[in-house]
Amino acid sequence: AGLLPTGGEVAGLTPGDTLQTFQGDDLYQMIDGGADIYHEYGFWQVLSTEYVDGRGKIIKLELYEMESPLAAYGIYSFKVGEGGRSLAIGREGRLEDYYLNFWKGNLQVTLIGQDAEEETVQGVVALAAAVAAKITATGARPELSDLLLREPLAFSRTKYLRGPIGLMNTYLFDRENIFRVRDGFIGGVEGCLAMVL
Repeated sequence: AGLLPTGGEVAGLTPGDTLQTFQGDDLYQMIDGGADIYHEYGFWQVLSTEYVDGRGKIIKLELYEMESPLAAYGIYSFKVGEGGRSLAIGREGRLEDYYLNFWKGNLQVTLIGQDAEEETVQGVVALAAAVAAKITATGARPELSDLLLREPLAFSRTKYLRGPIGLMNTYLFDRENIFRVRDGFIGGVEGCLAMVL
């Protein structure tokens, strides 16, 4: 909770009254049907709250505490889409419409605006920057990323895997863990889907 900007820290945004924390299996109450992937990566807890701008529009902020920076990077890789633009916020800040995701240390941070109006998006970006500035840890990508995320065959639209659920959510070979996946990457390479497990 100490990472949450208080009133006056982000111009035009006021903390809302809602503050919820979900730990362990309680995540299923917040994400119905989508919590398994978080647990595969090593979910500990999430803090969810809202901020309100001067027009009464809401920005939702979710701070996911994962077991390690690798876990935070992994769940981040599943949350971001193919579009949007990169921002220098946290590690690999990515803005897509009115959604902004970044990771830093063992935290994965998601901000969701109420709409795509310019003022809303500016609020999302300002709030994200304020939260990122409060996170002192940095973290690093998995070692495997040094090989796969650079030229000459840099993966694009990359997803970092930490188990079979991540693989099955991306490409279904079988309903069983036939590859016994512990670690890996899936991404695009020159128009093909490539996997390193």
